[in-house]
This record gives sequence, C-alpha cells and structure tokens, in this order.
Amino acid sequence: FNDGLGNQWTLTYVVGTSAREINPAALGANGTNDALPVQAAVNSMLVIESVLLLNGNMHLEAVVTANFAGTGKNVTIRGLGDGASRVAVSGVGGFDIEIDENVSLNMSGVWFVPVGVDRGTAFKCLSTGTASNNYMAHRIKNCSFGYTGSSGTLSNFFNSCLEIGGTTNANGSGVIDSCYFQGVNTIDPTQTKGIVLQYANDMVITSCNMYNLFRGIQIENEPAEGLHVDNCYLVRNKVGIYAHGSALARPYISVSNTHIAYTKTGIDMLNYVQVFINNNLIQCRSDSSEANTVDILLEDVSSSIVHSNRFTLEATAVTSQKGIVLSGKGTLLTVKDNKFSERDECITIQDVGGVIYNNCKFTANEFTAMLTPGNEFLITSNNASEMVFRGDDDEFMGTATILGGQTIPTGAFTTLEYGAFAHEYNAFKMISTATVGEMVVPNGVRKLSFNAKVRMDNGGAASQILLRLMKNGAEVARQTKAG
Repeated sequence: FNDGLGNQWTLTYVVGTSAREINPAALGANGTNDALPVQAAVNSMLVIESVLLLNGNMHLEAVVTANFAGTGKNVTIRGLGDGASRVAVSGVGGFDIEIDENVSLNMSGVWFVPVGVDRGTAFKCLSTGTASNNYMAHRIKNCSFGYTGSSGTLSNFFNSCLEIGGTTNANGSGVIDSCYFQGVNTIDPTQTKGIVLQYANDMVITSCNMYNLFRGIQIENEPAEGLHVDNCYLVRNKVGIYAHGSALARPYISVSNTHIAYTKTGIDMLNYVQVFINNNLIQCRSDSSEANTVDILLEDVSSSIVHSNRFTLEATAVTSQKGIVLSGKGTLLTVKDNKFSERDECITIQDVGGVIYNNCKFTANEFTAMLTPGNEFLITSNNASEMVFRGDDDEFMGTATILGGQTIPTGAFTTLEYGAFAHEYNAFKMISTATVGEMVVPNGVRKLSFNAKVRMDNGGAASQILLRLMKNGAEVARQTKAG
C-alpha cells in the first residue's frame, strides 16, 4: 500500500490474533527519527483496521497525524507498559488524531516523554463530528506523560499531556484509568496541563496521579459535561481542577475520594450545575508563593452539594487562605459536614456586580485553629437572601460576619436561621460591621416573623438586645431585652 507520503510498503500482520497488529519497528523504526515509519504504520490503519503495536522505544521528531473521520475504523494503540514502550517527543507534539462520532480510541501501556521544553501536546484525539454520540467509548489506561526520572530531566515538559473530546459538539464518553502525569519540578508551575477535555461527555478519570502541573484537569471554553473524578492524587499543581464552562450552565461534575495539594486553587468551577464535591482532602501547600489561595471557588454554580471534605494547610505561611468561596450568582447549594482548619476565611459568599448566591444551606460545618477568628462565614453583600445556617446537635455553629444589612427582595421570603434550635448554647454569633444591622423591608410586605436565638458577649458588661421597627426613617415600635 502507499502511505500517502510517497512510499510503498509491504506489511506483515500477526496471524491468529483478534485484531491485526502493525509494529513500526518492522517499517524501520529503531529509536531515532522514527516519525516516518510510525506515520506509515498509522496510515495503514486507515486502510485496514489494525492495532498500532509499540513494543519498543520510539523517537518522534515530527507530529504523527491521521484523520479517521469517515473511515469507521477505531484507533487502537498498545504498548508494553512498565516503561517498555517509550515515545520520546522532540518535535512540536506527539500524536494528533482526528476522528468522528463513529470512531473510538483505545490506548494502553505507552509512556510519552518530552525531549526539550514546551514539546506541544503529547497525545491529542479530537472528534470533528457534528452529531452527539455518547456511545462512542474512549479508553486510556496505564499510560504515562512526562518524565518520572531524575531532577535533571524534569526541566523538560509538554504544553499539554492529553487532549481528548470534540471540536464543535459533544462527542465521546470513556475512562482514563491509572495514568501518570508529570510537569516541571518547580514551585508554582505555569507550564503543563495534564488532561484537557473539550466537548467530552460522561468521562471518568480514576486512579490517576498528577504532579507539578499548571492545571491537573482542565475544561475551558469548550464545555464538557458528565465528568467524574475519583480516587486521584493531584499534588503540587497550581490548580487541581479547572472547569470553566460556557454561559450555558453545564450539568454534572463529581469529585470524590481525591487528594488535592495545590499552590493557587484546589477546584475552580464556573457555569456548572449539579456539582458534587465530597470526601476529599484539600490542602494548600506550604511552599506556595501565591496570595489569596482558595480551596474551592464556585462561580455561578447551582443545585450542588459540597460535603464531608477536609480543608487544611501544610503550614500557615500562606497569605489570605480561603476555604470555599461562592462568587456571582447561584442557588440551591448545600455545604455540610466539612471540616476547616487554619483558614482566614472558611465559607465566603461574595457579591459580584450586585449579584450574590441565594437560597443556600450551610449545615454542621466545623472550624478549628482559625487564622482570622470571626470569619468562619463571611458575607460581603446585603443582597443575600434565603440563606439557612444550622448547627448539628451540640455543635457550636461559629461566627458569621455580615458586611452590611440584609435586604429582602419584594415578595420574597427570607430566612436567616442563625443556629440550631435544639440547644440554647448552639446560638449562632452574628457580627455586623455597621453600627446597626438592619433589614430593609420593601413595599408590599405586610408581615415579618423573627425566629432566632441571640447571644451577646460584651466582656461581662451589661448588654442589650434592641429590635426597632422603622417607617420612613421614624421609629414606630421597639422591643428591648437585657443581654
């Protein structure tokens, strides 16, 4: 057959196997300048569906490309694993494969190694199909990307290790299992991205290790939905998981049973709904040089649950360490049973251009060794509404700082339920930075109901609780009680 490069090849296939296998070594690949024989082997796969067998070391001085769209032939690449099939990349990338919605990718046992700095993308497989097809399965298992050897070689890096998904539409589902990703061995890395997902639906990333990366897992601009990350280690990355969807909120991301040790942000999400983050250990590294580090940043995220996570520091040298930050608009969010320690702020609800989260519940979260006592909860706006704060049994809720009063939208029912009701000492301590905390009641509201417990502590001095009802700036009623 002709390989499309002007060369005529005669191929010998392995007989008696479930699929034909083609080995670039049979075409002249010998570990030095192997782009031509590897390209020829891949081109043969366009003619007859075959398995690309990498049973030795290969060196790619140029990118190997192929377009499988319209062929109906799957892409299968198999290495020997355990470092026995190493692909050294000295060009501007390793593989760049194009498929469509009727083609699946299967790859296992291959180790991609950058030879030099910024070696492009180690392996890219994107679909140009225009039809969504979630039945097309991708399976990538036991592959490694980047150096795993001595520190002298860790200065070499890929721009991206693995890119998968589609270019214009939702294409593909699948599993990335037991893979290793390594970036540059420096503090606060700014180069390599581990896994980049584009228009990828129903992807599972499990039992993967990611180290020294700019971003461990990235979704940006090209939205992906249906992502589950489980049992992974994302350590010494600037950002652990970066998921920024389009203006159209995308559904379902789950992160569970994972250790994230970051230098800037643990999890950064924008424009998603139905997010589930649970049972993770999330730490800011002591060697971080960043200010304003954040464990979990949720911007415009709704209908989601963050629960049973442990947030802690390796050390207390970080400036302005924040736990969970809710930014912009969002609703129906539950934050419960999390344990925070060594934080300047634990749960921050911040106003962005007059927009803030509402109708959220915060239950049974624990706070210890606060770096800035009093900032267990921090609400930076007077626009928050329908926020419920509850303790759990005998646990003390902590302290909330309300920056400004609470404004009740017309016709809305707002609950500020500070503290559990079961025990007197469960009272929730609310601090207002203003001289007087207030609720502004708009026209049309005829009845207000206050159900709260208040505990005031003024160093043993006499204190007083004063509730005043104002109309047009004039007091029309008041109720006073000794503290």
